[in-house]
This record gives sequence, C-alpha cells and structure tokens, in this order.
Amino acid sequence: CALPILSVIDEAARRVIRKKLEFRVDARESVSPDVVESAEHRALTREVAERSFVLLKNEQQALPLVAPASLVVVGTLASQTNLGDRGSSNSVPSSAVSPLAGIQARAGGIPVTHVPGSDMVGAPPLTTAEEAQVKAASAAVVVVGLTTMDEGERLGGDSGGGDRKTLSLSPQHEALILAVAKLN
Repeated sequence: CALPILSVIDEAARRVIRKKLEFRVDARESVSPDVVESAEHRALTREVAERSFVLLKNEQQALPLVAPASLVVVGTLASQTNLGDRGSSNSVPSSAVSPLAGIQARAGGIPVTHVPGSDMVGAPPLTTAEEAQVKAASAAVVVVGLTTMDEGERLGGDSGGGDRKTLSLSPQHEALILAVAKLN
C-alpha cells in the first residue's frame, strides 16, 4: 500500500481551504434572535410541528377532543422539551414548552394528570396505580417519540455517530401506546 506524497496532501488541503475562504465559510454570520424567532418563523415552526404529529388511528372520531371531563397525559417525554439531537444539529430557542405544559396551559378548567409510565426495558409500561389513573380519565394523550439518544452522534459504530436504520418507535413506547389504548 503506497502512501500519498506529502506535497499531494498539502495541495489538496490548500484547495479545500481556498474554497472555504472564497465562500467565507470561516466567518459565521450572526443572526439576531429577533429574526430567527420572528412571528413569521414561529408560525412556520408551528406549522411544521403540527404537520409532523402522527395520528395512529381515529376510528371512533376521538379527535379533535371536545372538552373532556378530565385528561391524562402519558409518557416520560410529555414533561420534557424534547428538541432533538444535542450534537451538531443542536438548536436552543429562547423559549420552549413541553407537551404537558402546553396542554395544561390550553386545558382551561379541565383537570390534567401526568402519568410518566416507564421507558425501561423489561419493565411494564404502566404501574397498577398508573393504569387506574389512565382508566379513570375521560381522555388520554400519549407522548412518545425519539430522543437525543436516538440521534446521530449517539449512535454506534467506531466513529461515534451514524444514522438510524429505522424511524420506528422503541418497543417500550409501542407497548405504552398499546397499554393506554386498552385502558382508555
């Protein structure tokens, strides 16, 4: 296996650096949060979020919810502002709201209970007490999804990063959805 000549490596590095300087890749443009978080950008972000929600089934026309007597919000992710990867694509807005906090803020006088359930491998998705809370509520909202542990830099391989092989939920989240669907 022949090694490249040092002058060839130097020339290749010069070409890359020249292009970076030509396109000003070395100078980060600073954009004010007033622009990034403008009303127009926030509206677009909201639209993207709304379109990304997944409705598994609406067989009995359960949605939209019409003022249930009580609501249970299920899942450990419900109380988190789960904004995705914390690696190279990390973005931190000046404010963020967890699904639970958003639901509580919009619920009016409707009692909202949070039941975390379990994400632990091998553990039942709900304790007996949590099952009773889910069953007692008029309606249930299950919050599941991918976390930073499911994202690029956290995935295996010797490089310390990679792509998911699937966009499927974890078996624990699937079990949680099924358990809540059975009870409520």
